[in-house]
Amino acid sequence: MKEFTNIHLARTPFMIEPEARRQLADYLEDVQAALGGTEDDMMEIELRIIEILHEHGVHKEQVIIQRDVNAIMQQLGSPSVFYSSIDEEAQARRSQDSHKPLGFWGNVRHRFALTDSGRRLMRDTNNAVLSGVLAGISARYNIPLTLLRILVVLASVVSMGLLLPEYIILAAVIPPTKSTADRLAMKGLPLTRANLQREAFKPVTTPLGILILRIIGIVILLGALVTIASSTANVLIALAHGNLLAEIPTAYHGFAIVSVILGVCLAICLFISAVLGIIALQRGKLPKGMRNTIIACLVASGIIFAAITSLVLVMTHTINTERRHAVEQTKEQTTVQLAGLADAKSLTVTGQNGKRIAHVGYKEVEASKEPYIEITSLRGQKTLTATASAEEDGAHLALAYDGVCNDLFAGDTCEEEVSATIYGPKLSSLTWDNISGGYYTAGATEGRTMNVALKHEGLLTMRATGMTGIEADVSDTQRGKLTIEGYVENIGITGKGQGTVILDSAKQVAIKTPDTCGKNDNQLQITYNRKNRPEKISYNDQDVTGQDSLKKLELGNPRPTYYRFGSGSDANCHVFWRELHIK
Repeated sequence: MKEFTNIHLARTPFMIEPEARRQLADYLEDVQAALGGTEDDMMEIELRIIEILHEHGVHKEQVIIQRDVNAIMQQLGSPSVFYSSIDEEAQARRSQDSHKPLGFWGNVRHRFALTDSGRRLMRDTNNAVLSGVLAGISARYNIPLTLLRILVVLASVVSMGLLLPEYIILAAVIPPTKSTADRLAMKGLPLTRANLQREAFKPVTTPLGILILRIIGIVILLGALVTIASSTANVLIALAHGNLLAEIPTAYHGFAIVSVILGVCLAICLFISAVLGIIALQRGKLPKGMRNTIIACLVASGIIFAAITSLVLVMTHTINTERRHAVEQTKEQTTVQLAGLADAKSLTVTGQNGKRIAHVGYKEVEASKEPYIEITSLRGQKTLTATASAEEDGAHLALAYDGVCNDLFAGDTCEEEVSATIYGPKLSSLTWDNISGGYYTAGATEGRTMNVALKHEGLLTMRATGMTGIEADVSDTQRGKLTIEGYVENIGITGKGQGTVILDSAKQVAIKTPDTCGKNDNQLQITYNRKNRPEKISYNDQDVTGQDSLKKLELGNPRPTYYRFGSGSDANCHVFWRELHIK
């Protein structure tokens, strides 16, 4: 059974192992002899020992073991550094006076240690969040620690985590502070009794503060690791598939190749630094030549990273500028006559090749004018073809992309610059099949009723203010959307699929769905401005104007409010009614 002895440190009782007690007593005797042995000095040292014990989880009336005594001796330092010398203190004062800043530039030189301050670069483990690298740099160069940490975090975000390897290398090659003497050497302070006591009893960051900062630091490190890993994986995948340069114009492949070469050089520099750091750790010391090599590699890494960043920014800016210039310089308009649309009352506009055609508009013109389509595209790039025909069920207009995007417009970029406007007669029926665009009325609209049907992924905006009625059919659309702008007296909506209808203002709205729908075809959504709620709403010929007739959906969001028509069964059709608060 182990034996323990009762002792008092600064009048605070503890229990201690016999061997640990002898070691601690010898240490305190040596410290007292070095200090000259005043009772007040020893009381301060014992108070500091209690603080160190608390940091290691040993509190009042608990047991002190050999490991705790070793931690105390390591943190306070060897007794030989606790000496008092009037001459040395005077010399320290003269040294401090000689380093006082003189004016603006003197202050700059002082804060950034441009003069030889005799400070050593070490990791400040007392104020460490992760390893104490930044705290040590702050102490060595007299830079505000908070400012330095903020700058490093911002730099890590901007560099997408590329500072992480350098931080790891620095943590490996920079020695940690193990005693009070080390901390004084790190700050360039002389080993005097006053400095030793001041540093030994200097409060450190509270455990809660350290915990919070460590959590933040770990999150940043994990984010950097994920970013580096994902970027490396993307580059390797692109190299494996041979499409690393596919999205870069040929004229800029040189920029890209230089950037890749610099990236390889950066990786080599970081690898050399890491290897030398591991060697230094194994040897237990850092030879001057090796230290200079590591510093040179890290400096080269920073320069290379700055060069890569500059190249990428310049290349990206130049490509975007040339693209914008090319867009403006190469835009051209083509006019195609559409004789098949003459005197048409019904029109079907279809996007060919199974791809939705975007930026298509229809504008009504006087009957005396021959219909035509105006196509805007980029010279030599992808454009549109238009084919009009008159059929028994009405006029048909087929639109299709023609050509390819090339040169500065790799991929489908040039499709965004392709648009078309159809100028045709006033219609009573319009089918919008896989087309995205708008319909614009002209002249008097009173008394007109128009049938509109969406198919596949059609997107249509109807600007039909003053129309008497619009009958909208969205039964055959998947993810299609019809937007009706302006006041329309009567609006009828027929649907069962996954379409969306957005209304602005109407007097009456009639909604119809089949009796049964497929399990996945019952998500028709109607969005309405609550401020202009229609006077009458009917669902399958039943009046549901009052909110009491609707089943409110509890979706956890009071605005917008959802209601549902229908039973809600998977086999039956129902409609979501979404009221928006639009000013």
